[in-house]
Amino acid sequence: MAEDKKNSKSSAAAYASLRSKLNPFTSSIKDIKVNPEISKKIADAYSAMQHNPDDPKVQKAYKALIDETVGQYEDMQKAGMKISKITSDMHNPYKSSKDVVDDVAKNKHLWYYPTEQGFGSADTGSSNHPMLQPTKILDADGKPMPANDIFRAVHDYEGHAKEGHKFGATGEERAFQEHSKKFSPEAKKALLTETRGQNSWVNYGPHGEANRANPSSTIYADQKAGLMPDWAGKNIDELASPTKYAAKKAAAMAIRAGLPALALGAASGENSIDEALMNTVIPGGTEAIGESPDEEAILRGESQGYKDYQNSPAAEARRAALDKLRR
Repeated sequence: MAEDKKNSKSSAAAYASLRSKLNPFTSSIKDIKVNPEISKKIADAYSAMQHNPDDPKVQKAYKALIDETVGQYEDMQKAGMKISKITSDMHNPYKSSKDVVDDVAKNKHLWYYPTEQGFGSADTGSSNHPMLQPTKILDADGKPMPANDIFRAVHDYEGHAKEGHKFGATGEERAFQEHSKKFSPEAKKALLTETRGQNSWVNYGPHGEANRANPSSTIYADQKAGLMPDWAGKNIDELASPTKYAAKKAAAMAIRAGLPALALGAASGENSIDEALMNTVIPGGTEAIGESPDEEAILRGESQGYKDYQNSPAAEARRAALDKLRR
């Protein structure tokens, strides 16, 4: 009996440790590091991607990105942010990313670099790029701001300044993941091209080494409206090590379902979890369940994930799915 209690405490401790590592499932964005090998592959994918602004799928993704970015810009204004254009007769008012963060935090102000002063490094025939279309937002001169100006301001605010992400290779990757939280799945397709795709090309493409060594002389990516391959939008850890990532994901899913033994087994690679079954177990899918504040309740199998379905029409299917997961 004493031995069983000791083993139970040991399992509880191991489970608590696992939860601290996997909750939230992905690491803090501030802990994310660039994987040069993966970034090089993404850079190559951006190079191979065609400028195809007339493709209906491209148009749909970019419309979503632009519409949602305009909404975020309006939210910035409602929050009291003042957004100013860097004019051609000005020196860059920001010497470092810290200056951007400080300006936003202390002054509720942000300078943005306008599209009229630079849009890529070469003339790629991108005059039909959707990001060049005018929006309903007017600048200080009363002229409609192009979508790209809106995006630059919003991305610097939402992706970089609010959480202090810098502008180098690592900072840009973190900003992509940070800003992704604000967009719909459709908009994220265009966001991937405009951020991770372009930045991977800048930092790990044909001029990557020189760009990283001397950012002031950066050769920027050609501005292309297209959709990157689906794999390019995946988690960096998943791209680098699919098996290890799958084990972490399985363990995290089991934690969210309140299945400690299954979580420990999944983390060690001893078993796997069928995501379709887990979606049946958890109301609303694997992302719907939050953390229980009661550690002991989770260990007893009494997490909110269990309780929510008890009286629902799908309760029987849920119990069958749980039984299958436990086998």
